[in-house]
Amino acid sequence: MKNLWKQFLEFLLPTPRICPICHKQQSQLMICENCLRLLETKRQNHGQCQRCGTFGYCAGVCDNCRVWPNYLQRNISAMPYDGLFREVILDFKHRHRPWLANILAELLAPLLPQADIIIPVPLHPIRLSERGYNQSALLGAALSKQLSIPMHEDILLRTRNTPHQTNLSRTARIDNLHDAFIVRHQENIKGKQLLLLDDVLTTGTTIMTCAKTLHQAGAASIISATLASGLR
Repeated sequence: MKNLWKQFLEFLLPTPRICPICHKQQSQLMICENCLRLLETKRQNHGQCQRCGTFGYCAGVCDNCRVWPNYLQRNISAMPYDGLFREVILDFKHRHRPWLANILAELLAPLLPQADIIIPVPLHPIRLSERGYNQSALLGAALSKQLSIPMHEDILLRTRNTPHQTNLSRTARIDNLHDAFIVRHQENIKGKQLLLLDDVLTTGTTIMTCAKTLHQAGAASIISATLASGLR
């Protein structure tokens, strides 16, 4: 019955058979070879910080993550938040294209280590109602299937509907997120290795704030992953 329902939905709302990055028509939804080569070229030309994944650095740590606490081990990013790659993130996040979750997860999955639990960065219920879905949770659900790692949306919760972080300084971002997250069911993360998941890392303030909350609740280690990170 479930497969029949999926087939019916696909008939009504067929998934576009395109490359989600350049929108080239294809036999199925997948990232085309040209865009994969473009991504690899950007990685080679710009480099990535080995700790936070920010593009434009060829170092173990950079100015963006030099002050990160030890309990946030590193962040892994698949692509730069730039050009066509930035546009596909905006499509996924703001332009009502949740069907991009699976194909974007396939791009990120090979880069990720094993973990006990996937924790998506949560949206406040008001923001979730406005957007209709949490893009990080959709991505987490796709990665959960691909990597056979359970995802929990009910552990890390957002208690304040904070203003958007865009255009805020690092200090303002930290103040904006003060006491914005809580952990429930702490027993489920005590001593566990967590994979914290978000869509984009710029200054890393959101990831760092969430990691602090999870660490204080007893997580043994935390690695974060984002679809994209900033280009310096």
